[in-house]
Amino acid sequence: MTTDTEYRVTEELGNGTLHVFALPTDTETLLSLVTEIFTDHWRQIGFGVIVQGAAWEVAAPNALRRIGVYDGYVTVDFGAWHFHLRIGEHTASGPELGRIRRCARAELYRRVGGDGAPCLRCSTSSLNARTCGWSSSYSVTSPGQPSRNARVSRPAARRTT
Repeated sequence: MTTDTEYRVTEELGNGTLHVFALPTDTETLLSLVTEIFTDHWRQIGFGVIVQGAAWEVAAPNALRRIGVYDGYVTVDFGAWHFHLRIGEHTASGPELGRIRRCARAELYRRVGGDGAPCLRCSTSSLNARTCGWSSSYSVTSPGQPSRNARVSRPAARRTT
């Protein structure tokens, strides 16, 4: 997944300077991204939910057993355990929960070092070493913190002004 794309620069409390690359939130794009990450890069990534005050940092125990979509949720199944992400239209829970649970924002982000260059390695801790570089973030339309999934790849990028 290497692209030449534009990004915005933001400061995030606790993470410093980030380059943020917005992605489309349609089902096809999100399914393609999730499929590529967990099929082709499962050995290289850590992933999980990060909100202020809590982090679940998970590594895939093995290659995928199955990936599929049912009623708007993609299921990523490793055999012993699995997870679901809402990426499409969901009808079973009604329109209000369907609206709240739908992915409203998807983006890739990377940390930036003090010199202004993308951070390719962080030496302060194993957490930083695993989360530095590409990450993907999903949030829903309801108030709250976005979840974060760790490094996948580093595309060539140009800054927007």
